[in-house]
Amino acid sequence: MKLELTKKDYKKIALANKLNPYADIIPFKLGFGFPQINYPSFITQPDEFILYAAPAYTFTNTTKVTGFTGKTYGRSVQTKRGAVFHTGRYYEKPVTQNVKNIYNGDIIITNKRVVFIGTEDSFDYSIDKISAVKIINKSSFLITSSYSSRNVGADKEILTYILTFINYSIQAYKEGTNLLETQKALKSGISEEETALCNVVRYKTKNMKVRRLSQASVINIITAVLTLLLFFLIIFIIVRTSLAKDKPGPVTDKSIIELLTLPDHPKIYDNYNNAIDFYKNTGDSRIEVTTASKYARKNINSDKKVLYLFQ
Repeated sequence: MKLELTKKDYKKIALANKLNPYADIIPFKLGFGFPQINYPSFITQPDEFILYAAPAYTFTNTTKVTGFTGKTYGRSVQTKRGAVFHTGRYYEKPVTQNVKNIYNGDIIITNKRVVFIGTEDSFDYSIDKISAVKIINKSSFLITSSYSSRNVGADKEILTYILTFINYSIQAYKEGTNLLETQKALKSGISEEETALCNVVRYKTKNMKVRRLSQASVINIITAVLTLLLFFLIIFIIVRTSLAKDKPGPVTDKSIIELLTLPDHPKIYDNYNNAIDFYKNTGDSRIEVTTASKYARKNINSDKKVLYLFQ
C-alpha cells in the first residue's frame, strides 16, 4: 500500500490521466486496485471486465513510389527535314520513399481479450491466443496472435500501462488466476481511508499544470542553447585576444641606451633574422625589429622604439 507520493509521482499521475480520458490510474498507482475505467460503449462478455483502455493507433510501414529517374543510351540522328530519330534504349528506375500509415482508435485490455477499435482498422485477440508482445520503441510495440499481428502505438506516457496490463492479463491466464474474483475482492476490500486518499490525490492532480515538451521543442531548445554557448565562446576568444594584444610585453631594468649598446650588438647590415633573435633573447619588449611595410601597418602611437627598418 503506497500512502506517500512525491511531487514526481503526482506529475506522472496527472499526465497519465490527462492523456487518457478512459482511465483513472490513481487506485492502481496507490496499490488499492485496478484503474477506474470509463468506456461504456464496449460490450463485455460474461465474466469479463476492462483492466485498461486508452487512445492508441495501429500502423503499417510501406514503400511508396514517388517518381522515376531514367537514362537514355544510344544516339540521336536528325534528318534533313528536321525529324529526330533516337537509336538505343531507355532505362528508368523508380524513386521510393518509406511511408508510415497510421490508423487511430482505442485499445481495450480485459481479463479475456486485447481489442483495438478504429474506423479503418481493428482486431480482437483472445488472451490465450497471444503468442508475443514485443516492444519496438518507446511509443510502439508488436502484438502477435496465432497467424495475425499488429503494430500498435500510443503516447509513451500511457504505453507503459498498456503493456503492463496486457502482460498482467496473459500472466494471470497462464497461472490460472481468476482476475474477475481478484477485482471483486479489491473493490470490496478498499477502506474509507484508502477511498479518501484517492479523492485527495484526484483533487491535487486534477488541475495540476503538466507541460511536456515535444521532440521538436526539445531539439529547438538544445539548438538554441548550443548557439548561445557558441556565441559566448566567440566573444570570450575575441576579448581574450584583445586583452592579450593590449597587455604590455616584458620590460627589463635596462634603459634603451643600454639595450642598444649591448655586447655583440647586430650591425645595421646584419641579417634580419639574427637581429630579431638577438632582441628576443634580451627579454625586453621595448625594442622591435621589423620591416618598413610591416611597420606601416602597425599603430604609429606604439611605445616601442624602432631600431631597424628593412626594405
